[in-house]
Amino acid sequence: MILNGGSHLYLSGFPGKPCISHFPLNAESKHWLSGDSPEEQNSPPSRGRGKPFWITLLPWVLILGAILVFIVAFYDRFVPGTQVTVATAIARPSSEQDAPANSPSPQAGKGQMLFQATGWVEPDPLPIRVTSLYSGVVAEVHVLEGQSVTNGQLIATLIEDDAQLELRAAQVAVAQSEAGRNALKGELQLSKARKETAIKHYESSLAQLGAAKDNATRLRQLKPGTIPERELIQANLQEQANKAEAAAANAKIAEWDAEASRLEKEITVQQQRIQSAMVMLDQAKLALSRTKITAPCDGIVLRLLTTPGKRMMINMDREDAGTAVIMYQPDHLQVRVDVPLADAAGLSVGQSVRLSSSLLPNQSFDGEVTRIVGEADLQRNTLQAKVRILNPDPRLRPEMLCRAEFFGNRSSSSNGLSSNDSGGALMVFIPKQAIQNHNGQSATVWALTQDESHAESRSVTIGSATDKDWQQISEGIRPGDRVIIDPPPNLKSGDRVRPISNAKAP
Repeated sequence: MILNGGSHLYLSGFPGKPCISHFPLNAESKHWLSGDSPEEQNSPPSRGRGKPFWITLLPWVLILGAILVFIVAFYDRFVPGTQVTVATAIARPSSEQDAPANSPSPQAGKGQMLFQATGWVEPDPLPIRVTSLYSGVVAEVHVLEGQSVTNGQLIATLIEDDAQLELRAAQVAVAQSEAGRNALKGELQLSKARKETAIKHYESSLAQLGAAKDNATRLRQLKPGTIPERELIQANLQEQANKAEAAAANAKIAEWDAEASRLEKEITVQQQRIQSAMVMLDQAKLALSRTKITAPCDGIVLRLLTTPGKRMMINMDREDAGTAVIMYQPDHLQVRVDVPLADAAGLSVGQSVRLSSSLLPNQSFDGEVTRIVGEADLQRNTLQAKVRILNPDPRLRPEMLCRAEFFGNRSSSSNGLSSNDSGGALMVFIPKQAIQNHNGQSATVWALTQDESHAESRSVTIGSATDKDWQQISEGIRPGDRVIIDPPPNLKSGDRVRPISNAKAP
């Protein structure tokens, strides 16, 4: 339907069947088509007329949404939880008679197994970082990850053009310093020879002075008029001339002596310059040798951190800016074990540990606790211990997952957190009333979440030990967990609960 000019109405049929017609429209027909009466169209427009309906409804929708979000977020705060009775799971050391028949028996030199934990293999005590001591660009890498290397084996080579030029410049500096020293030594020898010549000349002048003085003395002792006065004057003048010549020769000796002393001092200074140039030469040789990065010991390449074309930089804030590879020694391995805090009381330095890996399922390794870290992991609720592998297998690699079994020592130790004289494993007990759906060794227990405001269902493994109304739980419950006694039939995981009392431990 199409209005044309407000005076005609055009009708079209269904698709595929056109049916077009038109007829004139009067005023009433126009009002009928627009939906307004003639009075409404002639009346003045009211304020807000034509405003969309959703704009009026939008504030109410936003308010209703905020109320729903508030209810969902704070529903648990206003709805009281289901009232339940709870008990705290307890742990106590087991004795020899408490151990089940299929539990591992104490080994020679070991006590009863206390607990198990998961760990990861790592280098002992630390990985070995092979770093470059020269800043330069890597020309070639000679090893790959997982490759065995020997002490002194070439790891990587840096471009050595700059180091070669520095070495040549240092060699030239040493040669120039030595040439200067040799020149000064030649001048010193010449100065000494001239001093000797001056001494000879002085001695000759003294001899001539003596002869002239003797001649003048004899002429002065003659009677006046014996010889012409001119000869006497010449004799006196000759004496004075020889005396002056002797004095000049003596001064020349002192001059050449001073020159020799000056040259000796310059030679000493030049010798120091040679020593400085030799130090620069040694530094240049050392820098050239450092363009070849070698392995500091026998081991296996753990990670390769450089590639040809990469720039190795020393004295940088980035840790691995100058590291070529990270190595480890396959005969020096340890396991870092995250021990749950509930079991950490049984840790001690020197404690015996048995290790196993999925890589070698039919082989176990002896271990020994070497140290216990000083800070616990708050998020994991664990304490980390380092266990040295006493008989490592060459196939073990860092970051492989291991299972660690900790044994109680037969003799007490004072180096760890505590000494376990009983040698028994810690067993967890809960009230029998908290166990649901008992089926052989499998069962279900309702426990409180970490915030102790909601319930969660846990699958547990029933142990063989009992103590009055308390049952041992070997898996699924840890010491300190709070379990629900006689849970309501309609209780679901995640329901809000309100604990009201604790059952007393035996």
